[in-house]
Amino acid sequence: MGAVDPTAARLPLGSGAATLVERSLAALARLTGYDVAYLTVVDEERGVQQVLLAHRRGGLDTPPGLTVPWRETLCRRAFEAGTLGCREVAESFPDAEAAIALGIRGYAMAPIRIAGRFEGTLCLASREPLALDPRHREVLEVFAELISAQLARELALAELLHAQGELARGPHRFPHRAAQPVRPSRRALAPPAAATWGCAAVLRLRGCERLQGDQRSPWPRRGRPLPDRGRPPPARGRARRRDGGALRR
Repeated sequence: MGAVDPTAARLPLGSGAATLVERSLAALARLTGYDVAYLTVVDEERGVQQVLLAHRRGGLDTPPGLTVPWRETLCRRAFEAGTLGCREVAESFPDAEAAIALGIRGYAMAPIRIAGRFEGTLCLASREPLALDPRHREVLEVFAELISAQLARELALAELLHAQGELARGPHRFPHRAAQPVRPSRRALAPPAAATWGCAAVLRLRGCERLQGDQRSPWPRRGRPLPDRGRPPPARGRARRRDGGALRR
């Protein structure tokens, strides 16, 4: 298995991203009339620019995998100048020897940004002098935003899969941290003291509410009427007369 190119690995193209990019490049080349539309990735740390995918209509050849020094590219000059395109490369950037050697005359580009970082370019090139129409400029920028969003999703998915793989290999990589069965103790199974106190407080509160309800309602819970509070309750046992004799009931 061959080594992975670190520059191309900065923007991994999954099946969804590759399909979107290929269709976008074909549509751009057809709408704008340029000979070739291509997507590049820029590795500023290594100082290189590499073509990832390209769609050709004419004689210009920018094959995927073509890698050139970033400092010598037409994209860097246009990006730093803020023009993002020109009708005649030899007139606007006479020091762009690599682009002139490839036969590029008309040129336009839009940056690819992921999470605010500059990661690459979406380019159009022609072997004839050609200026990008303002309407086509807007279309190029829209396609660049769509591709950037798809590549951001691909990167997020790749990071998620990598994190899941690390978690899956964790017990094997760290045997002393392997998951062990945990037996709950009696203390863990017993309800906490705070919960016990809370339940007791709720029961006491409910008892007070019921007592207050009995005092407010003329009918208590058992259905017996309350005694008349104007007269004292009868004494228990056999009633006695004032002269000491017992009354019959």
